[in-house]
Amino acid sequence: MRIITITFLIYLISFSVLAVDSYLCVGSKMVGFNVERKFNITKFPTHEWIIKKTNENTWNVYKQGKKHPELYCDDSNSDVFEKLKCDGLYGSLLMSRTTLRFVSSTYGQYIDDERNTENIAIEFGKCSKL
Repeated sequence: MRIITITFLIYLISFSVLAVDSYLCVGSKMVGFNVERKFNITKFPTHEWIIKKTNENTWNVYKQGKKHPELYCDDSNSDVFEKLKCDGLYGSLLMSRTTLRFVSSTYGQYIDDERNTENIAIEFGKCSKL
């Protein structure tokens, strides 16, 4: 009976390690174009992203400290590509589950309104399992 209990506990521990339901992604660098400065190349502050699984095939992406998601991810092809692709109204994020690296882009409302002054940027960094 003791062997069965130990085997069952090892199974539960190994299953919980494999079943990742969230990631913390921290930007290393962020660079882009500052619209207000006539599109000069500019360094921007990086972000911390929280990626949380909402159900079997979908994830939400939050900026650290925010209550509402900025991006939404479809996980239906993750077994084939081992990547998580997330999109929102004004940006996107792509994360590799193998290397735990990510790249995000922010384009704000620049494409919607020629009077807009939002910046256009790309960020990259590393993620860790939570």
